[in-house]
Amino acid sequence: MYRPLDQLSFGATFRGPTKINLSGNTDYHNSVALGPVPVIPYRSVGASADFPFPLQVSSGVSYRPTPKWNLEFDAEYTDWNTLGTVTIAQNSGYDGLLPKNLPVAFDWQSSWYFEWGATRYLNNGWSVSAGYIYNETSVPNAHYTPLVTDANKHFLSAGVGHKGKRYDFDVAYQLGFSPYATVSGSAPSATGQTADGQFAYFSQAVLVTVGLHF
Repeated sequence: MYRPLDQLSFGATFRGPTKINLSGNTDYHNSVALGPVPVIPYRSVGASADFPFPLQVSSGVSYRPTPKWNLEFDAEYTDWNTLGTVTIAQNSGYDGLLPKNLPVAFDWQSSWYFEWGATRYLNNGWSVSAGYIYNETSVPNAHYTPLVTDANKHFLSAGVGHKGKRYDFDVAYQLGFSPYATVSGSAPSATGQTADGQFAYFSQAVLVTVGLHF
């Protein structure tokens, strides 16, 4: 963090990329032959995959025109472009009915978060805050999946907090939504189905934090 003036602060963080090995089971069955996929009785096979997590870079500025106000802006970049194809390796119990290595194509694209916020400090340790976030989509149409209904999203939030001599607490509410996103040209699955269509995003969240001073 760099603070050239009492009213003005700049900050930045960097989180490098990492890779996590996931292990578990793949469960699959198919009662009717569909295209190249034969009839398969229920199977549970040990499996593993190396899943990459991308680097993140964020920076922000805080401006306090008076001791009663704090205005902030942040921008965060996530290099989702590194999430290409993840290969699930079938390990113990593999019986040859499906390929030993199952590639899962994500091919996501890098995206940004843009965040604005304001806090008004009141008397007796109370404060109220509000904010807005714009989140760019990371999932291209070619590899869209209903499992991750990504789109250009908007988040609105508001909260209240109190700082006391012994206890602190904050309560916040956030509403997230996106307009309908039309997906076309998505790659077909093994059964020939695509994810073409319209998708929307909606979420609600409540956050409560409590602090105790010893």
